[in-house]
Amino acid sequence: MISDLEDSLEEILKRPLPGSASYSKMIPYPSHDAYSKVPEDHKEAAVLLVLFQRDSEWYLIYMKRTTRTAEDKHSGQISFPGGKYEPFDRNYEQCAIREAVEELGISQDSIQIKGALSPIYVFVSRFVVYPYVAVLSSLPEYEIQVSEVDQVYEVPLSYILDENNIAKKDLTIRNQTLKDVPYIDIEGENLWGATAMITSEFVSVIQSATQYEK
Repeated sequence: MISDLEDSLEEILKRPLPGSASYSKMIPYPSHDAYSKVPEDHKEAAVLLVLFQRDSEWYLIYMKRTTRTAEDKHSGQISFPGGKYEPFDRNYEQCAIREAVEELGISQDSIQIKGALSPIYVFVSRFVVYPYVAVLSSLPEYEIQVSEVDQVYEVPLSYILDENNIAKKDLTIRNQTLKDVPYIDIEGENLWGATAMITSEFVSVIQSATQYEK
């Protein structure tokens, strides 16, 4: 399944998405309520799950957000490239592409959108986030936006798909300690929260497609 991912990904993402049902493994709070009550004055953003293949291995790109921006409620955290939907963006997909190109410096011509995942409300920052999935037609070359990005991580998809890599621990965020938060270790950093929940849906989509084809 993973070997022919590029050929099948677009079709996979056309199937019904699991949405919030897939978040349970990575949700950092006891209930889904905080993520389901979307206020009318919410903001909107888009992110891009960027996949590429090197030596027959698929990788998923994450980045660490800089701590230089004090007003960023997700500063210092692992995330997907992405950002706020702007009035000049044609649509959410174009917003996700624009932000990925700005933050990572990857070639826009190499980005091939394969489909979308479910929108998710991030109550901490009051954003509804629209995730898109893309495959790069060539190996990425980075020119990171240092005002937004501290580091880029190329994580094997096989590592993300392995549920044995999910663990729990207490996390202190903005002077508040969250108990037993599900996370995945990414080179010593914690992949958790909304980014982990989006990742969880992507994993569910891939796994369900594998089961479907057996």
